[in-house]
Amino acid sequence: MHVFNLDPVVEHFNNPVAMDIRELISLDDVMEELGMRSNGGLIYCMEHLKENLDDWLAEELDNYLDDDYLGFYYPVVKDDALGF
Repeated sequence: MHVFNLDPVVEHFNNPVAMDIRELISLDDVMEELGMRSNGGLIYCMEHLKENLDDWLAEELDNYLDDDYLGFYYPVVKDDALGF
């Protein structure tokens, strides 16, 4: 199983990750350089990932075989953060 981290906030994992979005973009850098807060910075990071899907993500996925198991860890917004 190969785990791909697509959450720019998570820094520690129990198991090694095969690919990490923080190699492409860092939430801390976005917040510092663009003056964004965490939610806006996370949205910016996800938009940046979307713009780089064909280049960065597709290139990384080419390193795996069709019968490899791939797991994706991605950001989750809790209901209470949205006011529900």
